[in-house]
Amino acid sequence: MPQSKSPPSTICLDALVGELTLRTLLHDLRGGLGVVQGWVEVAALDGQLNSPQLDHSIAALANTLATTTGTLAPMSQFPLVSTETLLKDLPGADLPTVGSRVHVCPERFRVAMMLAAPVAVTVLAHSMSDRVVLEVSGLSKEGVGQACRPSLPRLAELRRTRCDDRTLGAILLRAVAASAGGHVRSVGEGTIELHLKGETD
Repeated sequence: MPQSKSPPSTICLDALVGELTLRTLLHDLRGGLGVVQGWVEVAALDGQLNSPQLDHSIAALANTLATTTGTLAPMSQFPLVSTETLLKDLPGADLPTVGSRVHVCPERFRVAMMLAAPVAVTVLAHSMSDRVVLEVSGLSKEGVGQACRPSLPRLAELRRTRCDDRTLGAILLRAVAASAGGHVRSVGEGTIELHLKGETD
């Protein structure tokens, strides 16, 4: 019997969730390792290597590692895509008047945007910069919060339970930007800016 294949949008969605989980895990691990290092230094100065604080910080670090399972996608580099092509036929998109191109995976971008269902998308192209900014508004408030300040336990829960599409889509915009070397920034309730590597005419 032939094995059924997942549609590309499902594969893309899984990759984005995995990538965002990996990036959040790495952030949390850096913090946890810093705490452990601090308690090791304090314990060494005190001559007390059996510190309850050190034991607690090691247990917290082990708990962080235990919360992630599954395959995680590697960071990638993408070719330049015109913002006009990227936003064409996207509901709420304001096509740019100035030519600009960004480094992003068009399929990942489209999957996240279709899930997020923004009210408006505007290109804020900045000359004299290697960044192109897309302002995306009318998003899920929880999604914007998690996109800008992701929580590893919450991401793991969302991966298991599959929250509503608008929230998940807004969160995944962070992974879309980060996978291409960019970042997101909250600029108001339900609105984020995607700062993407790119160029303007």
